[in-house]
Parts: sequence; structure tokens; C-alpha cells
Amino acid sequence: MKLFIKIILITTLNSSCLVKNNIVKVEYDYLEVKSHPDPSIDSLINKYKLGLDSVMSEVITYAGVDMLKAKPESVIGNFMTDLCLNYYDSIADFCVLNNGGIRSDLYAGNITKGMIYQLMPFDNQMVILYLNYQELNKLFAYISSRNGEPFSGFYLSIDSLNQYTYKFEKQISNKDSLYALLTTDYLANGGDNMWFLDGESKTFQNGLRQDLNMKLRDLILYHCQKSDTIYSQIDNRILYE
Repeated sequence: MKLFIKIILITTLNSSCLVKNNIVKVEYDYLEVKSHPDPSIDSLINKYKLGLDSVMSEVITYAGVDMLKAKPESVIGNFMTDLCLNYYDSIADFCVLNNGGIRSDLYAGNITKGMIYQLMPFDNQMVILYLNYQELNKLFAYISSRNGEPFSGFYLSIDSLNQYTYKFEKQISNKDSLYALLTTDYLANGGDNMWFLDGESKTFQNGLRQDLNMKLRDLILYHCQKSDTIYSQIDNRILYE
């Protein structure tokens, strides 16, 4: 059914020779719309659908355990951030993603390419932001206040007063250092309320941002395709005391 709206106007001419329209009545009605499938269009769509289904159903690896979303720490979050940091360990100190960007779980068993697209349907690109000490602490406070977000490369402890302590896996010399955060362009540009990262003012030219020209989804796909089995676990990298 299609909604049909008829508006009735009264047009008048005033003493200044200006046309004035007044709505005096609005009528609503429904028109029945009948349609029939077009076999030629269905045939064209099905041809591409079969090809796409064949690509997406390809088994690319095997998951040794269930990888489920959870807070404050999750197996799927550890899997994603660990693999990202592993590939960029030479230029990044730590990795932070967000739970909202993880759109499905991975269960033990065969993993298809389509499952990775369901897990990460977005075209988010990987970037490195160089944070100062104040920005770093805003990030840790953010993670603490949200009952955890996926991260790799450090340990975080939060007490009952929401005060936190942290320890990097890498040795970083002093508070005047810049900390190399591996994340997505979505988060770097303030997505999911990470406005404090100030990623839009950080550029390659001022030495505070490095765009890696790699989609997060493609990085996960690459890792899965070269691994017979994928695995992760809870390791208490974030603790609420």
C-alpha cells in the first residue's frame, strides 16, 4: 500500500497584488500498489548472490575456543587487540579498540570469511596516534569508567574508588615520552566518546599520527588465513579490585 496525500489550497490576491495561499483541507488515502517479481532481475541477482555466498562460506581457519564479547575483559577483545599489536609491535606501544565495534562472537569450530565480515562489518582503518602523558591518562580513565574496553600491551587495575594503576609490557622511559597508540580511525577521530584523543588535530605532518592504510577487518582476515587455528584467553589484563 502507498500513502497518498491531497492538500487543498485557497489562493487569494490581496490589495498589494501579492498571492497568498492558505491550506484549508488535507485528505489522506491509500492507493493499492501491486507488483510482480521480474524473473530476469531475480536471475541476475541470484547469479551474483551465488558467487558471493561461495566466497563468504570459505573456511579460512579453525577457532580452538569460543570467543565471546564480555566486560571488563573478553576473549574476542583480547584476540583482536593482541593480533593487531603483534603485527605493529615495532611501531606501536599498545592497542585499544572498542566493544561497540565488535559486532558478533566467534564460536569454536570452522571460521568462514563471512563470519569475519559479521564480526567486523565496518571499513575502519588502522592508525597510530602519539599521545602525551595527559592524553594517556584520559584514555585509562575512559577505559576504567566504561567497565573495560578491549586493549593489549598493558595491565590495568582499578580500585573501589575508580582510581587506576597501569603497567606497560614495554619499557617506556619517562613521562615526557610520547606513547604510540594503535587504534582505528573511527576512535582516533573521537568516535564512541573518545574525543580526548584529539585525533583530527594530529597529522603525519606534525608527527603525531600515522595512517597505516590497513583495514581492521583485512588484518583479522590475513591473520586467520595464515593460521591453522586461532586462540585467545582471559589473562586478567584488567582487574577491578
